[in-house]
Amino acid sequence: MHINNIKRLNVFLDIESSSHFVGTLIEEQGKIYFEYDTAFSQSKLEISPFYLPLKNLFYNTPWPKEFFGLPGVFYGSLPDGWGLLLMDKNNHQAMYGVGNLPENYEHYIIKFNAQNEQRTLGIVEYIYSLMAREAGVNITDTQLIKVDKDYFFAIKRFDRINNKKLHTHTLAGVIHSDYRLPELSYDHLLRVTMGLTHNQGAVEAAFRQMLFNIMAYNRDDHAKNFSFIMNAHGKWSLSPAYDLLFSNGINGWHTLSVGSGQQINPKIREVYELAENFNINQKTV
Repeated sequence: MHINNIKRLNVFLDIESSSHFVGTLIEEQGKIYFEYDTAFSQSKLEISPFYLPLKNLFYNTPWPKEFFGLPGVFYGSLPDGWGLLLMDKNNHQAMYGVGNLPENYEHYIIKFNAQNEQRTLGIVEYIYSLMAREAGVNITDTQLIKVDKDYFFAIKRFDRINNKKLHTHTLAGVIHSDYRLPELSYDHLLRVTMGLTHNQGAVEAAFRQMLFNIMAYNRDDHAKNFSFIMNAHGKWSLSPAYDLLFSNGINGWHTLSVGSGQQINPKIREVYELAENFNINQKTV
C-alpha cells in the first residue's frame, strides 16, 4: 500500500450552536471509504440513518456512481446538475452565503432566471407558493422581488434558525436514489417520512404535498425536491415544501409515481388506496 496515494477529507457537522467532528472520507485507488470518529459515534446524531448508521464505525460499501462514489449524505452537500452548470459557465468559481448575517436579516434563497427561461418564471413560482399555502401545504415565507422590469422569486431558508444551521437530507440522499430517474413512488416518500420522523402528522403533510403536486400539475416532483431536517438532538422532521412550479416533467410523467406505477394521470382510487395504507382517513383526503 502506498500511503501517498491515499487522500483524506475530514467531515464536520455544524448544527445549531455546536460543531462536531463526524469522521473521515478516505479515497484510495478510486474507491471511497468512510470512517466515523469514535466520539461522534456515541453522539446519537444519525446523519444518515439508512446507509450510514452509527452502529458501524467503518464503511467500505461501493457507493452509487451517480453520487460520484460518495455516500448520499455527502453527495447532497455538492451542487446538483444545475449548480455544476453554473459553476462551469463561471470558470468553476462560485460565491455563496456561508457567513453569519447581521442582526435583523434573514436567510433567503433568490432564484434568478437562466438565459433560456421565461422572464415570468419567478412570478409563476410565487403564485404557486401562495396556492400551496392556501391549500395547507407547509412552506416558508416567500417574496416576489422586482428589479427594473424583472421579477425574482425568493423563499426563506428552512435549514437556518437565525444564523444557526440545521442538518438537511434529501429523499434521494436518504435512500440512495438517482433523482434524475422516475424510479420512486409516493409510497417510498411516505414510508421514509414515517421511518425517519415517527410522526403521523409528517406523513399526512407529505401526502398533502403529493395532492398539491397532482392538482397543480407539478410533475417535477423528483427525489431531491423532498427533504428532511435533523435538529441538534437528533430528531428528524419533514422539511417545508419547495420548488413548487407548473411542470410537464419527463414525457408528461410525475417523477414520483402514485399507486401502481401511475405517473401521468393518477386516479382518485389510487390516491385513496395510498391514504388507507398510511392510516389517512378519507375525510382528511
